[in-house]
Amino acid sequence: MKPLPANSRLADDIIGDARDSLLEFDRQTERWNADSKAAERCIRLELRLAIGILQYNMLNRIDEVWRTYVLRGAVEYSVKMDEQIGDLYRLWYKSCARLLPHLAACEKEGFVVEGAMEFRSACREAEGILTPDDVFFSADALVELRDEAIEANRRGETAEIKSIGD
Repeated sequence: MKPLPANSRLADDIIGDARDSLLEFDRQTERWNADSKAAERCIRLELRLAIGILQYNMLNRIDEVWRTYVLRGAVEYSVKMDEQIGDLYRLWYKSCARLLPHLAACEKEGFVVEGAMEFRSACREAEGILTPDDVFFSADALVELRDEAIEANRRGETAEIKSIGD
């Protein structure tokens, strides 16, 4: 099978659709009303987190599919596409990073916010994707990440990962 050229219209359409969806999510996050009553605010936050998780899964899937096709030789590698996907991750992270303080506030007020663990996990994953390799793989940063992971586990903020056979 002959690979699709790196500058195909299909790639532009996929990136454009994802960007439009993420920009709308960003606009809605900006308008999100943090001044409403606590319970209502936390319910609205829970819905924002659900949308954020869906958006992240969409973006992650686009990234995964594109990279798989590149590795299989079905699509030519494109620096432009790689950069555009990175831009989408940055856009997502910008929107979602604004929600983290509100999530902490709701939890501090005693509310259980569904999706909080998955949302935080997506935030950490996006942060890792956006961190340059030379910074991400530095010895000091890895030690710090290890220590943070141990502390998160001690606080009960981690999930046990099992395979289908477990």
